[in-house]
Amino acid sequence: TLLRALVLVALGRLREASAFTLHAVESRPTKYTDVLTGEVSYREPVDARQQRLSKTGRNPDLDSSIPMSKFQYIGCFYHSMDITTSVIDGYYRDPNECIAECMSQEKYENTSSYELLVLVHNAPEAGRCGCALKYQIGDFDESPEEDGKCTYRCQDFLNPYCGGIGDHWGLYMEYDKRSMAAQGAYDPWRYVFYTIVVIKEQHIGGGYPDDGVLPERYYLHAVDIDNGLAQFQYQIPLKGGILYGLQYDIDSTRLVALHTYDLVGRVRGDLDWQYKLATILVNTTNQFRPYMQLEVAEIELTTPRQAVPEESIVSDRYLAYSGASAIFSKEVDCYVFTQSQWAATKPLMKDRVYMVRIPDGYIIKEEAVDFKIMSLYANEMYGDLTALGPRLEASVQGGQQTYVYLARIYRSFIEARTLVDWTYNPLNPERLAEPTMMSDWPIMPGVVASEHLFNKSAIAYRMRTEDMPWGVITVAEVNIRPPYLQTSWCNASCQGTLDPNIPYAALFNREPGIPLSLKAPAPIQPARFNMDASAITVNFDRSTLQGARQVDLNGDLIPDQVDYEMQRDEPFDCAELFSEESTWKLGQWPDTQCLWRSNSEVRINIGLVNISVGDSIFLLQDALYAVPVGGQWSPAASGGVQVAAPDPLEEPVIIPTGSRKIDQCTPVRLEVDSDLDGGLAIWNWQWIEGTEGAPNPE
Repeated sequence: TLLRALVLVALGRLREASAFTLHAVESRPTKYTDVLTGEVSYREPVDARQQRLSKTGRNPDLDSSIPMSKFQYIGCFYHSMDITTSVIDGYYRDPNECIAECMSQEKYENTSSYELLVLVHNAPEAGRCGCALKYQIGDFDESPEEDGKCTYRCQDFLNPYCGGIGDHWGLYMEYDKRSMAAQGAYDPWRYVFYTIVVIKEQHIGGGYPDDGVLPERYYLHAVDIDNGLAQFQYQIPLKGGILYGLQYDIDSTRLVALHTYDLVGRVRGDLDWQYKLATILVNTTNQFRPYMQLEVAEIELTTPRQAVPEESIVSDRYLAYSGASAIFSKEVDCYVFTQSQWAATKPLMKDRVYMVRIPDGYIIKEEAVDFKIMSLYANEMYGDLTALGPRLEASVQGGQQTYVYLARIYRSFIEARTLVDWTYNPLNPERLAEPTMMSDWPIMPGVVASEHLFNKSAIAYRMRTEDMPWGVITVAEVNIRPPYLQTSWCNASCQGTLDPNIPYAALFNREPGIPLSLKAPAPIQPARFNMDASAITVNFDRSTLQGARQVDLNGDLIPDQVDYEMQRDEPFDCAELFSEESTWKLGQWPDTQCLWRSNSEVRINIGLVNISVGDSIFLLQDALYAVPVGGQWSPAASGGVQVAAPDPLEEPVIIPTGSRKIDQCTPVRLEVDSDLDGGLAIWNWQWIEGTEGAPNPE
């Protein structure tokens, strides 16, 4: 503990702040309304959506979430060209373009995207899109990858995912399930969220699989978190294995996970579990053809060693995994996960923590703990490893959820190796949160996020209320430094951080703070119309470079200088700041113009457009950064903001002019003007009869 304190002093402490840029990838059940009774229910298939979370909890009137594509590249399939829905000569089709085309087809207007098959065929002479329904998969013949039938590129990348010679198509469909043992990993350099997904074999091969055949296939799924589109160039099938506890190694641009053979315990009951360290290098040396290089290295969990009695190892006989894992990047290169220890009965099993070296799987250190770990947290700035789980306490019957400190993991430059300072003591654990506050929380296992610079951990649990006894997913923010402050991302009136109908969500920190330590500018919710609806004002929570770009000169991913060429002091095209879809809502230059009124406020002067209260607008990728401070840099701003009505919303003022005395002969001219009416007013004139003795003032 003293050593850890000294290191903190040496590294220095940035100013204290909440600083969490916490996002959730939600699984939202589809809403159904019974046409006879009007009763509302929520069912599968679920929709995937991503949104930034608020410290004040969920606001049902504000929803700035974006849909996340569930479409996955499946492989190369043979089918005649009569399935073509559109063809463009001399043009390579984009799979996402074909997906949008199929979903807009009139014959599929009442069909869920989950039921669609989307096909792409990009011959040099013409690009084709094709559409079908999932039940028609039996009409397709799969061509194994090793046959090399599919060689055609896609529009934006060269991977051969868009068909091949003859009548071979690239086939895409939505996945069936997300793996609960791998909440996902976020790549802050490419703005990509990765997760492990499952597609049932019957949806690919047609019919139910025979005995001895795996009932599903596993894939690495990738999606852009800004626009929600699938990033097929980063998607790969996971052949022969299942990955658990997926993590992203931020300074080596690779994914890391625990690997087991997919046949064990599923098709083969006579095989022992074997564990390997899986790494997937995201190689973008050729940015138009990313190469996802999967490698595995054996971890000797099930081999008895002198320091570990044989009876203490049961991982070869049991796979007991909660999804809890952690990673330490920044030259430490350590992956952390847990497995069960031996016990007389399964309910008494406790965990063993393994800290292994990336990429060779060498066990740096392993230690036993006296409880089952539900979640592991890594503070990569200072090397802190912490854990959450139910511990038996002498003073509490049945035990209670406890958040404790385990170890400090760091790189020794003197010894040129990674070291582990294990400090957990079951007799006197260092508690990082008051146990009585979380003693009975239903924890979401493996659903975690860390804020490395400011020593925060995000704990996901279900907050139970009388109206919702099943619990609503809520985030608790815990400071792992004394005095161990704990706050809930939910104000006094809210009911949870997420929608109560969401059964599962993954968390990630959009701005992990390493190696870019400044926070990106975030739009302050909501943006607002002015009273005459001629402009929208968007405010940011910190000073920005007003469009100037950060430049990396030496390829180490850290900016070195600012290019002020794109900084704007005069009205400019809003397409320089907002996404393409948003600019279509706002209107095109020069009818619609953006203007920086300060370095944290932009005004959008709009013409006749189709944007309304409740619509959302989203920032363009890599377009807006915070002002650098003391050699510190920020990642690019991201996300969206919902447009709201003016506040305060004033009553319209009507100003009629003209003669108030009207006779039968004199011409009459009446005029009316207005103010604060939210735009161009529309007037309806009506003649109301009156009499000489009783004039009608209206």
